[in-house]
Amino acid sequence: MKSKFYLACMLLLSIIVVACGTAAPTAAPLGSPVTFVSSFTTKAQPKEYPMAVAVDKQGNVYSLDVRNSCIVKFDAAGSLVNKWGTAGTGNGQFLFRSGSPTDVAVDEKGNVYVSDGSYRVQKFDSTGKFLASWGSKGKGDGQFDESMTLAINSQGEIYVADENGRVQKFDSNGKFLLKWGGAGTPQGELFSPSVAVDKAGNVFVSEYDNGRVQEFDGSGKPLAKFFVGTVEGATPTLADIAVDSQGNLYLVDVNNNRVLILDETGNVLGVFGGKGSGDGQFSSPYRLTIDGYDNVYVADSDNARIEKFKPN
Repeated sequence: MKSKFYLACMLLLSIIVVACGTAAPTAAPLGSPVTFVSSFTTKAQPKEYPMAVAVDKQGNVYSLDVRNSCIVKFDAAGSLVNKWGTAGTGNGQFLFRSGSPTDVAVDEKGNVYVSDGSYRVQKFDSTGKFLASWGSKGKGDGQFDESMTLAINSQGEIYVADENGRVQKFDSNGKFLLKWGGAGTPQGELFSPSVAVDKAGNVFVSEYDNGRVQEFDGSGKPLAKFFVGTVEGATPTLADIAVDSQGNLYLVDVNNNRVLILDETGNVLGVFGGKGSGDGQFSSPYRLTIDGYDNVYVADSDNARIEKFKPN
């Protein structure tokens, strides 16, 4: 039989272990470093389906509504300012096909760039006036395949990633500058890519099919890569990527209706979202963007709205 002294010592030791924190840790859910702010929606257009979002320096929000073949512009307070576009393949028109995500982006001058199902990029001024267009279907320089995502650097140069498994770079008028990639798994090759640019001009590409993120310099030289593994029990499907002012990466995990926040080496910093229609929840989010104050805007497609979040 154990002595009373022995039992007392063991009890004291157990108290010390718990107090010092050396007991086996328990898993805790990742925190959310953002707070829901507001939603942007017209609440009037039939079958509104915002698949992509962009924000200019004044805080105006541009929503790409693929079911109504138009761009919808809101001011920073959420009031409807303008909309333009109709279904078609002419200048200022948009063609969208089911299952073929597209994108919208805004440069430092407020010009708006839209990719659509006509395998092209169109350029507009901030009022919707058509300025230029380039691209066609194919694998040559300046040609595109499905799912064209856009990113713009501080010099106004445009990166376009598409299902050809590559990134192409253009000047602001659509002049082809360079390309890199190719469908594959080695570093530098890409599957179903989405593209983002940080403030230093480095290019980050997420891959829907590979669950991977690669970093390149502005000319396409590979710098780093990592795979995004299981997060909170679910395997991510990476539909889009954006970079904040601190270099953190925001990834749309469309099948799990959430956004993942990672540092540039792949460490998971936080998660927000979840399936639903309440504030801060998503249903089929596809694209996102981040403004100059690190506010995050997510195109919450099935809920027919853009949601805005601020960093905590």
